[in-house]
Amino acid sequence: MIQHLERPHHKFKLAVSLIILADFLCAMQAIFVKMASPYFSANTLVFGRCLVNLLMLYGWVLITTGGKGFKTLYRIKEWKYHLVRSIAGTGAVYCLYYGLALMPIGPATLLFFTFPIFIPIVTRIWLRVALIHRLWWGIGISFLGIVFVLRPGAGLFSAAALIPLLGAICGSIATVSIRVLHRYGESTDAIMAYYFTMGVVVSGLILLFTRDFLTETFTFANTSLIVLAGIFAAFFQTVFTLSTKFASTRFLSPFIYGIFIFSAVAEYFFWGKIPKMGTFFGFALIAIGTILMIILYPKDDVKFVSKKK
Repeated sequence: MIQHLERPHHKFKLAVSLIILADFLCAMQAIFVKMASPYFSANTLVFGRCLVNLLMLYGWVLITTGGKGFKTLYRIKEWKYHLVRSIAGTGAVYCLYYGLALMPIGPATLLFFTFPIFIPIVTRIWLRVALIHRLWWGIGISFLGIVFVLRPGAGLFSAAALIPLLGAICGSIATVSIRVLHRYGESTDAIMAYYFTMGVVVSGLILLFTRDFLTETFTFANTSLIVLAGIFAAFFQTVFTLSTKFASTRFLSPFIYGIFIFSAVAEYFFWGKIPKMGTFFGFALIAIGTILMIILYPKDDVKFVSKKK
């Protein structure tokens, strides 16, 4: 468990600034993924993103440390949490990219970024943190919002809509893992290194198995879309990971839904589409439910004390 660790110092203004920036970066990633989806399969897009992310990280380490940082980049203590974070994070990316290929950007990103709703459930099952009963008011309202976004009986309640929702569950597991890794003192570079490396390995094996790339045509223009998606994804992951270092995930949760706003604006600007009214209503309920969860959440959900030496 993590109760023996010291509670990190909070810097709320910095954390909020970082999460809003992360919202914009993620929306940009979604735009380029959507643009690239007619040319490439989700498998190719995920592999391209992970490869670009890993190369960017290596470049960062090379520039900032002169290459010396590679010696300690993969030197970690809590490999189990890194493994969980990497597998869950890679699964979340697959779900998001498949969702973006099959759905409009607005509903896909909104469903995917409902992962804060699942965080209390994940911490209860995994870390055995007590789930406060009054939180069900916020969770229930948020789930009602999800129902409005899915619009059962209106043709949108399908496997396609459930894919980004499954990604939200994976994302909640990955987010909790990041927070735990920070509390164990693992560096952001190490967290990213293991995540990106695992993503390249897993997506590469899947791509070799499916052989999607054999039927796809690569040009400078469409390949640039993959690269741009990967660049914005790398910046998003880095900024988002940093934000969780300066404030708890549940505090940042309402600000995460800024991604939907950025995505909806982008969808109108690039494709001339406006999300359905039910999606906007669902967005409002999800945001209200998340805020209610924060208000009802106790200040000391986990008792942290100094680790015994």
